[in-house]
Amino acid sequence: MLGVAGTAGSTGPVGAAGAGTAGAHTSPQLLVFAAASLSDALEEVDRAFTARTGVRVNASYAASSVLAKQIEAGAPAEVFFSADRAWVEYLEARGLLERGSPREVLGNALVLIAPADSPLHLNIAPGFDLTAALGAGRLAVADPDSVPAGKYARAALTKLGVWPRVSDRLVRGENVRAALAYVARGEAPLGIVYGSDALAEKRVRVIGMFPEDTHPPITYVLALTASARPEAARFAEFLAGETARQIFARYGFIPLAVPGRPLARRLLRSVRASHFLTESRPFATMGNALPDSWRHSRCGDDSHQVRHSGNRAPAEALRARAVAQAQGHCRNRATERCDCLGRVTLVRGDGHWAPRV
Repeated sequence: MLGVAGTAGSTGPVGAAGAGTAGAHTSPQLLVFAAASLSDALEEVDRAFTARTGVRVNASYAASSVLAKQIEAGAPAEVFFSADRAWVEYLEARGLLERGSPREVLGNALVLIAPADSPLHLNIAPGFDLTAALGAGRLAVADPDSVPAGKYARAALTKLGVWPRVSDRLVRGENVRAALAYVARGEAPLGIVYGSDALAEKRVRVIGMFPEDTHPPITYVLALTASARPEAARFAEFLAGETARQIFARYGFIPLAVPGRPLARRLLRSVRASHFLTESRPFATMGNALPDSWRHSRCGDDSHQVRHSGNRAPAEALRARAVAQAQGHCRNRATERCDCLGRVTLVRGDGHWAPRV
């Protein structure tokens, strides 16, 4: 959890230690450098990969900027999993990546969080009064000068016209998990992190989600380094496969479409708003439930709620939500439930809630 990401903040020696242990085992090892926000999900993916292939994964987590600089300094990583494309391009320009290897694997959402016991409600909109919501406190963000999560946060606040009023009210984390920790420990009243980070920490709740058009697309890019062995290519293929995609989705990430598959961003956007909301009063359960990472939730309006049960959603449920997205706004709150964008997702019938199709 938070501790995992915290262990990755060191520089070159982290990579050197990982590489040094590889020769001490008869089974092959793979050194992976990954963005801090991936830590929880990637640990499970790594175990699944090892179980299938026998190749052990030694992962180091930190801000993508820190990891890229470590690779530039000679750290023997074979796989780089960045939270944006910029740092991948940085290494490409220096000839440090295998040509043609970068691929977009995952997406994410950008959310505003508060401590779990905070009574604060805030509507994210152009010119919203974030300064007043902070009170005497500061806004926790990953360093906006270098860390992808911080760059996305600055872009979103700039687009909304809020950045000039809060740019001197920041507490800057070395990576997004550090920003998450500031809020979880109550040291900052608000923070901006990825939706997957908010799901991983029970001590925070989501105040709202930043609209997609306020920041560049959040895209995780996987690349092999110039020194990568065949095991690294196997790992890259595994990350793009169905087993890994299911694990990442469970942790709140958005697996991107792969060639030859119809499931694309547009469908996955239809569930993104529902993934990252705060717990509220429960609905009656329904048979084919939505993913276990979803919560009974609201985002400033009691009608904006989503269903939760302990089971993962079948493809049919996801398609139903995608259809619901295109069918307009709620008109009758007694019989309709909406997502955070005000679009119908569930309708009541015979005393039960079901997806609108």
